[in-house]
Amino acid sequence: MGIPKTRKEMPVTTLSVPTVGSAGKTGSWRDFRPVWVELISPCTYNCPAHNNIPKIFEQIRNGKIEEAAKT
Repeated sequence: MGIPKTRKEMPVTTLSVPTVGSAGKTGSWRDFRPVWVELISPCTYNCPAHNNIPKIFEQIRNGKIEEAAKT
């Protein structure tokens, strides 16, 4: 492993908002940028029937009950 030498070698990691005591200490994480990662929602991933639960809820919210039942 070792210390990364380039930005491409840097691991993808989460950032947290600095606390009051470290508000000015940005040197160690100022070059990091947020990364958007598309994942399957936990309710869909863990559904034993593999239903798209968020889509079903959206259809119900939009009044499309029949479409939600078929999904």
